[in-house]
Amino acid sequence: MNRKLFIILLFLLPSIIGFSQTIIDTAAYNAKLTTLLIEAKKEALFGNMEKGIQKFNDLIKKYPSCDAAYYELAKISDSKGLIYQSISQLSKAYKIDSLNKWYAQSLGQLYQATGKYDSTTLIYSNLIKQFPNNPDYYYNLSNTYIYANDVKSSINTYNKAEKKFGITEDIVLEKYKLYLSINDTTNAIKEIEKLTVKFPKESKYYSLLARLYNEQGNHQKAEWCYKTIEKINPSDPYIHITLSEFYKERNNPKKAFEELKKGFSSKNLESDFKLKVFEQYLNDTIKPFLREKDAVELSEIIVATHPNDLKAMLVRGNALFIHKKYKESKDYFYKALAIDSVNVYALDYFIRSSLILNDTSHLEPFLKKAIRILPNNTYYFYFLGSMLFSKKEYSNVIDLLQNGLLTATNNQLKEELYLQLAEAYYYNKQDSLSTEYYRKAIIFNPKNAMALNNFSYHLLQRNKDLQGALELAEQAVGLAPNNSNNLDTYAWALYKNSKLKEAKKEIKKAIKKGGKKSDTVLEHYGDILYKLGETEKALKYWKRASKFGTGSELLKQKIEQHKLIE
Repeated sequence: MNRKLFIILLFLLPSIIGFSQTIIDTAAYNAKLTTLLIEAKKEALFGNMEKGIQKFNDLIKKYPSCDAAYYELAKISDSKGLIYQSISQLSKAYKIDSLNKWYAQSLGQLYQATGKYDSTTLIYSNLIKQFPNNPDYYYNLSNTYIYANDVKSSINTYNKAEKKFGITEDIVLEKYKLYLSINDTTNAIKEIEKLTVKFPKESKYYSLLARLYNEQGNHQKAEWCYKTIEKINPSDPYIHITLSEFYKERNNPKKAFEELKKGFSSKNLESDFKLKVFEQYLNDTIKPFLREKDAVELSEIIVATHPNDLKAMLVRGNALFIHKKYKESKDYFYKALAIDSVNVYALDYFIRSSLILNDTSHLEPFLKKAIRILPNNTYYFYFLGSMLFSKKEYSNVIDLLQNGLLTATNNQLKEELYLQLAEAYYYNKQDSLSTEYYRKAIIFNPKNAMALNNFSYHLLQRNKDLQGALELAEQAVGLAPNNSNNLDTYAWALYKNSKLKEAKKEIKKAIKKGGKKSDTVLEHYGDILYKLGETEKALKYWKRASKFGTGSELLKQKIEQHKLIE
C-alpha cells in the first residue's frame, strides 16, 4: 500500500469508525464514498485546506447522511477559530450518529467552551447512559455543573460515580472540595472520614481531618487526629512541629515547647527547616511563647543534631548572646569561624562578645579581617584604633582612623573618631593636628564634656592658650558637674591662670566626687596648696598621691625636695 495513503487512513480512523458500520450495513455507502473521504482528507492534511473543504462539501451534497464529512469539516472550522460553525457542523454529525462517542465528546467540549452548559450536561448524561462504566464521563459532567455554578448537581454526580465505582480518593476529595466551596464543613468532614476508614494507615487524611476539626472548633478531635498520625508514623518529626503549633494556638506553651523539642531532636528534620521554625517562633510578637532560656535549649538541640552545620552554630551563638551568656556565645562564633573564616555574622558577633567580655588580647587579627571584609563598618576602625592606642602605636592609630573617617556615616561615631584622632596626634607630638581634631569634635558636638575636658587638659599640659583652656574646662564642668576628672581639669586651669583660691575650691570638689584615690588629683591639690603657702599640707598630699600611682615625672622630686617643681 502507498505509504501516504496508509497515513491518511490512520488519520481518518476516528471518522470512519462511526461511519464504517453504515458502510457495511448500507449498500449506498460503498467504496466510492470511502475514496472520496480519503481524497478530501488528503487535501486537508497536506495544507490544501480550501480544496479539502470544497471536497467535503461536494461529498455531503452527494451523500447528505455522511456524518464523517461533517465531523471533518467541524475539526477544520475549530482549527480556524470558527467555533460556532464547528458546533453547527458537529451537531449535524452527532444528529446522524448519536451513538458515536467521539462526536459526543467533541461536541460536549465545544458547548462547554462557549458556556452552553445545559447542552453540555445533556451530552455527558447521554454518554453516561451509553457507557456507564467509564468514570471520565462522570467527572466531565460534574465539572460542567461546577462551571454552571450548580454545586449540588456536581456533588450528586460524584455520588452516583461513588455508588458505581466505590470509594476512591479522587471522588471523595472532589466532593470534599465542593463542600468546602459552599462552607459545608460538616459534610466535608464526613467525606474525609470515609478515607480514614478505608485507608486507616494514610496519615495525610488525618491531617486533612485535623484541619477541618480545627476550623469547626472541635480541638479535641483535631488533637486525636494529630496523635493518630504520630502513631502511624512515629519517626516523622514534622507531626511534632504541627502539634507544637496546635498547642501554641491553644495557649499551652508548655506542651508546645515539649513537642517542638521532640521535633528538633530528630536528625530526620533538616537543619534549615529547624532554623526557619526557630526564627519564626523567636520573631512571633502576636503569640510569643519561647522564653530566652527555651531558645537557648532549642539551639543546643539543633547543634547536637547537626554538629557541623554552620547555621546551627550561628543560631546557638546568637541564642546565647541574647541570653547574655557571652563567653559561651563567643566560643560558638569561634567554632563557626572555623567552618567559614569569612562569615560576616560570626565575625561580627565574635568581636562583639569579646568586647563585652573585655577579652581583647586575641582580637586584633579578627578586627583587621573584619575591616578587610566590611570596610564600610566604621565601628571596626574605632575598636581597632582603641586597641592600637592602648599599645601606644599612635602612628598606626592615625593611619587607621583617617581611613575610617572616609566611611563614617554615623555622626556619633564620627565624633568619636575625631576625638580619638585628637588624642593620638597629641601623644604623637603633632600638637597642631591634635588641636584641629579636638576643635572638629567640639564643633560636631559642643556638648561633649569629655572632648572639652581633654582638649582643655592637653592645652594646659603644653601651656598653650591657658585662657582658652580655662573656658573649655568651665564648659565641661557645666555639662558634667559631678565628674571628678572635669573638676580636676577645671581646678588645674584655674591654677594655671593664677586663680588659686578658686582652684582650691574646685580641687576639693574633685576629691569629694571620687578623686581621693587619684594620683593626678592629689598631686594637683598638693601643687595648689604649695602655691597658697600651705607647704606641709602640700607635702602630705604629694605623698598620698605617690601611694595611688606614679603621678607626674616630677612628683618624686617634689617629695624629696619638699618643694614645688614645675
